[in-house]
Amino acid sequence: MTLDMAVPRAPFDMLPTEIIREILTYLNHRELLRTSAVARLLHVLCKDPNQWRRLCEQNGLIVKLRLGVYTCPKLIRPETTIPTSLSQHSPNPVRCNWYQHFKHTWKLSQNWQTLRCRKFQLPRSAYAHEGHTDDIYALQTQGKYLVSGSLDKTIRIWDLDTHRLASEPLRGHQEEVICLQFDAHRDTNAIVSGGSRGELISWRFSPPGMLRRIVKAHDGSITGLKFDRTLLVTASVDTKIKVWSLSTIRLKALEQISSDTIAPLNVLTGHDGPINAIDFSGDTIVSGAADGTMKIWSIEHGVCLKSVEEPRSIACVYFNERTIISGGRNNSITIYDRHLRAWAFLPHNAMVRTVTAMLDVSSTGIIITGDQDGSILVWRSAGHGQWRSVRFDPIIQSATWNANTSTGHSLLTQRRRILSLHSDGQRLACCPESSNIVGWDFT
Repeated sequence: MTLDMAVPRAPFDMLPTEIIREILTYLNHRELLRTSAVARLLHVLCKDPNQWRRLCEQNGLIVKLRLGVYTCPKLIRPETTIPTSLSQHSPNPVRCNWYQHFKHTWKLSQNWQTLRCRKFQLPRSAYAHEGHTDDIYALQTQGKYLVSGSLDKTIRIWDLDTHRLASEPLRGHQEEVICLQFDAHRDTNAIVSGGSRGELISWRFSPPGMLRRIVKAHDGSITGLKFDRTLLVTASVDTKIKVWSLSTIRLKALEQISSDTIAPLNVLTGHDGPINAIDFSGDTIVSGAADGTMKIWSIEHGVCLKSVEEPRSIACVYFNERTIISGGRNNSITIYDRHLRAWAFLPHNAMVRTVTAMLDVSSTGIIITGDQDGSILVWRSAGHGQWRSVRFDPIIQSATWNANTSTGHSLLTQRRRILSLHSDGQRLACCPESSNIVGWDFT
């Protein structure tokens, strides 16, 4: 008897490789890892990037997050290319090790499901002198950075690894900073901020510095702004929405200039009251106003496509191409499809001032809201168009869901309005009507 005859072959050894690959597609990530330890061939096949990309797709871990794109952790050996939904903001496709990507994003997803996180505060108590000197009205997170804007007329860039300032405060606003956005990626490298009397400033993110100031971009406070790689959209209490060329706004100027010097590409009118919030994606802008109307606009054609009226003033909007969320003085948020057909209504105990979300292509995921009474509610999709608020316990003592009244509520230590909040999927940060920032790290 030969050695080959004495040792029976494993069943999979007799199967063609392509059939084994197909069988592996029926395994979840835990089963795939266990199978990889059985034999060398299976180890190689289980580490196939396509297997882990499949798991990312099946578990909704390929999600474009708000105000930026989630990118994989730094990897030594990139294996394949991230699809368009993750790389549309980059001229070159991002390379990704799908196994590491799944590992990182699965942990992140589980931490959000259980609200497992680490609380932080900016500035740290030992470096209180680095903080703002007046209330913070705007902030955004992206990767290891957070940028905040305040009534003290400054913008500050924070390093979230050290929880300290990453640079000297940016000074140049002649009025209070009401809104901002930044993109630290090398191909954009920009901060844009809006002031309380219509001032618009573009900054270089790194090295930090002012590029251009438009003294009177609007005839009143700029209440919201949003940019992508080519366009900047601003909204104001003057009831106007303006569309600008981002490249023109970012050209370095040596002196102050008025909006007459740089003309917007288009001016959209139609709201009868001050515009409180805007969001846009692709060719579509969504705006919400104090007159209770929410409108969808086409950037290309410069016209209002659809409009809906809510009972009271709209304070915040969110838009991700498929889903629109609005909140305001009717003490609730309403979830619409992109045709403004409402399909969910989530009640709150106070005016909803700010909203952000992490939703996948099926409009499921997580919605985060900040209220006038200081509550932060984290809403999780329960399927079939149902949403439930879940417990959240750092700055807030707790957040609970009342099944009898179908309302979520929070128990607070201090009642301060949530003026702004933002999450890039890795961290959540808010400014609770003070000069400090409270945040939670989910990584």
